Amino acid sequence: MSDEEGYGSLPLMSPEMAVEPLTATTDKLAESTWTAKANCQHLHDNLTQHESAAIRLCTMDTVFEHLHKILRSRVRAKSKGETAEFDTFLNLLEFNELNSAVSPLAKSLTPWLPYLKLLLTALCKLLPVKKTVWRGTSLDLSTLYK
Repeated sequence: MSDEEGYGSLPLMSPEMAVEPLTATTDKLAESTWTAKANCQHLHDNLTQHESAAIRLCTMDTVFEHLHKILRSRVRAKSKGETAEFDTFLNLLEFNELNSAVSPLAKSLTPWLPYLKLLLTALCKLLPVKKTVWRGTSLDLSTLYK
């Protein structure tokens, strides 16, 4: 993407349009998007239905597992000392200049940019809250917290 086509200049889209580039890589995405939007009828926190649905969709396994896998692979690379590409990507994203030369991270996240723009716009509207947030897992992690 050139600077003119960068993250900052992406328009906010409906959840359906924002996830369109991801449908080939993530099963049941259209169904999950419809479900997320259908469950966001009562709006709170000054969010639009699209923004609220983007947050809900991020908590659903269809999106969460796929995006988490991409980001986790980059964190692992970063912990092994391969920080340059990840840091460069974050800097370019911050300055609205996602360049395809930053690969493979840019290539793996580029289809996610319309959805991430909608999600981050929604999250930025939320007021900070200090509470415990739980995420379910089928693993027994009790030994890690003794």
